[in-house]
Amino acid sequence: MTLLASLIGASLLVGCGGGDMLSRSDSETHKLTPEVVVEDPLAARPSENAPVLRTNETKIMWTDGERHVLPVGIELDYGADSTERFGAVSEIAKVSAGAIRLVLTPETPVANLEAALNRAATEGLFINLTLNDPALYCKDSGAELLRLTKETWFGKFRPIIAQDQYQSMLMISIARGWGPKEVFDPTSSGYREYMDYTKTLIRDFRKAGFKLPLVVEAPGCGEDFNAFDANRVRELLAADTEKNLIFGLAAKGKTYNTSTKISNAVNVIRAQRAPVIITEVGGSDVVEKGAKVEQVLDGAFGDVALSVNPQWQGPGDKIAYLFPFAATQNLQNTQLSFDISFDDAYLNADYLAMEGAVSMGYQLYLRDVNDNYASIKGDEVKNASSGWNSITYKIGASMPTAGFVSDGFDMTQVVAVGVEIAAQDKPSSVAGPIKFDNFKLIEGTGPAVVYASDFSAGVDGWKNSQWQGKTASIDVVDGEATKALSLVPQDDQFEITRTGLVVDLTQPFTMTARIYIPASITNFGMGIFAANSTNWAGGGWGGAWNLIPGQWNDYSFTPDEATLASFAASGGNGLGIQFSQFAAGQIKGDAILIENLQIVSAAGSGATETEFGVQYRSDFSSSADGWGNTAWPDDNGVPSSPVLTPSNGELVVASSKDGAERISLQKNNLTSLDSLNLGEGFKVTVNVFIPESLRNTEFNFQMFFQDANWSHHNSPIDMTGDELTYGEWMAISVEPEFPEGFDMTGTPKFVGIDMFARKGAGGFKTTDEVIIGSILFEGQVPVEPEEVVLGAVDFNRSQDVMVDFVVGAITEAQALIVAPEVVSDPFGWFASTWFAASPEDAAYDLVTDLKDASTLTERGELITNTPGGLAEMRSLLVPEKPADAAAK
Repeated sequence: MTLLASLIGASLLVGCGGGDMLSRSDSETHKLTPEVVVEDPLAARPSENAPVLRTNETKIMWTDGERHVLPVGIELDYGADSTERFGAVSEIAKVSAGAIRLVLTPETPVANLEAALNRAATEGLFINLTLNDPALYCKDSGAELLRLTKETWFGKFRPIIAQDQYQSMLMISIARGWGPKEVFDPTSSGYREYMDYTKTLIRDFRKAGFKLPLVVEAPGCGEDFNAFDANRVRELLAADTEKNLIFGLAAKGKTYNTSTKISNAVNVIRAQRAPVIITEVGGSDVVEKGAKVEQVLDGAFGDVALSVNPQWQGPGDKIAYLFPFAATQNLQNTQLSFDISFDDAYLNADYLAMEGAVSMGYQLYLRDVNDNYASIKGDEVKNASSGWNSITYKIGASMPTAGFVSDGFDMTQVVAVGVEIAAQDKPSSVAGPIKFDNFKLIEGTGPAVVYASDFSAGVDGWKNSQWQGKTASIDVVDGEATKALSLVPQDDQFEITRTGLVVDLTQPFTMTARIYIPASITNFGMGIFAANSTNWAGGGWGGAWNLIPGQWNDYSFTPDEATLASFAASGGNGLGIQFSQFAAGQIKGDAILIENLQIVSAAGSGATETEFGVQYRSDFSSSADGWGNTAWPDDNGVPSSPVLTPSNGELVVASSKDGAERISLQKNNLTSLDSLNLGEGFKVTVNVFIPESLRNTEFNFQMFFQDANWSHHNSPIDMTGDELTYGEWMAISVEPEFPEGFDMTGTPKFVGIDMFARKGAGGFKTTDEVIIGSILFEGQVPVEPEEVVLGAVDFNRSQDVMVDFVVGAITEAQALIVAPEVVSDPFGWFASTWFAASPEDAAYDLVTDLKDASTLTERGELITNTPGGLAEMRSLLVPEKPADAAAK
């Protein structure tokens, strides 16, 4: 069985979640503005029991309700000239398409529509019909939508699309890319008319007897997935008596130009237990900084991880799992990354509370072509977060010093990557699955300047560390060639620090500068140290003692292995400079000057451009997503003690005991939010359902941030009583104004939610359920560089793993208990476009002759034959021809 087939089989085992929150949707609170169409009792209708495709949470199911169907195929601009383009239907089937998206226009002849449906059925293609018109695409006129829908779907096309013979193969998109174009904000009220008109038409289709899946295409020319956020998917499902909706996204522009963005968009829908389909796969550089075909198809393929569940025998056991690369790899100037997840049993084990107990540990290692060994870096499992942990190592021209490198190891000929798991003091009773995914080696940038300042814009974040209370007066003055940082000593020593640098302190680097030491300072020492958000991390020391007073000096510092190792162990995210041992009488107000300060990293630059985007989006589909209790007490000294229950993609929060007046939550694994940036444009949005029972309790809802240096506790969301909405969903969105001195770059000590019910002695009752629908942090995020993948371990298609060695009582057989782990299900897609209807879209063409499948363009070859393309997907996923099944 292939891994993808295994994935689908596994996905069928996922139980169906409840739908109780649909009754709490605001679908009825916001009354429909469009006029509901009066149904013609004599119009054509499908038979009541005509078989149709069905949706089951995030999956599209065959008519038998048992098999997972993925519509994967090609878009055909059929309405542009349906007579000329009819022959393309069969040609599309020849390139392994399993489905076809027929783009109709109001002018498409009925006979030609029927002919296309018959030909598609004969070729075994599932069919997505959509309506395209200049009055609909990228437009938001509700009147035009109703008019054209009435004239086409409920008018001229109805006698054809209502026939029973087509019901089992059809999905209907009401309109291509209709809806507001410029919103792209999940908290906006600008989607209201889009929602109202969409709900009206869903109900009209159901009244007309259509039970087949309706594809709700996103507004914003099909790209604005934000329209489906804030429980709007659930709102639309609440309007559908058949609960048979698919949500469509057009992945063309920069909204979908990275794997992360694609995943974020898809998960907005899937978190609400609904299926998604990419209605139009763009790419091929048609749109500047637009989507990439390979990334869209890779995301659509789904993800399978490797899960091992060792039968531990006792403390001291060690297992080394080895994963071979497909080809020999050169690790110089690369970046190696992987994801790992430990069962919570390892993270919360009782033995960890014992004094002196050594936590279970893990480390990444490598094997070269001659079987030589090199480890990169290890960590204790107790430091891992619940769920997936993403680990990244940048490797320069030589191996990192943080691990062990055996003699003769050749980093230019690496054949496998491995992970060692060491039980240490862990007893054998502490056990559970350990999961691996996404081993990937990408091309690095080589040595690069990761920090540079000529101080033309000021002191550039350099400040006194205040260690021992000894400081310098810091300013900017004219230097020899540029502006210079001026440091006037106030004591016999001082330290200045620059935190928040994008510098990997585990990798070799060089700091250079021009430094002027005044002639009055003839006795001094200079050192470089690792700095963190509290301005001090200690660690290694290094520097120059031979700077000549009274003149400018060229300064260069490259830490040796021992110094670099201590830097790496410090946990710092910046660097500091110490000047010390000034002799008595040397402090005369003369300034030390520094100009043209640079840091060059051997591992390349981690600095990137930034853009506004999603920094964190909660995922309550299967867990509390790292949110847990702070145990902070209420005004009566009663500790917070909530019960957190993930349900239907939301987090249900209730007190575990009656009478408590505080429920306090925190995000426990903040270090996993590597893109958290509280600076420019930072925005917080919480979708929350507060029950009516809390209306008269002086209910107070807060979201708080405690900065990295413990100097500020700030609550940008702080709402009480009638400021809140009860008994229905409420979206709370703010752009925090953090106080002066709040550390914006370091990882916050706390991010959490506080809730108080203070009125009277009643407090919270255990039946008071506050529901967190979603938590969204937006702001500046790094622009993902285009990755050049040199090597990868792909668990989607095979699960090649071996036990390299074991230590202790455990055997290889006990270590190698392996199973696939479904991380994400695949989703369907349609590639734009077989042969474009307009010259401006010609770069999307998949063929040069629309009637000849053998004339594939370069883009056509990519769509067909790339991993996850049509050929692979068709062979794995289409259960049988729809026409054959319909005839049964």
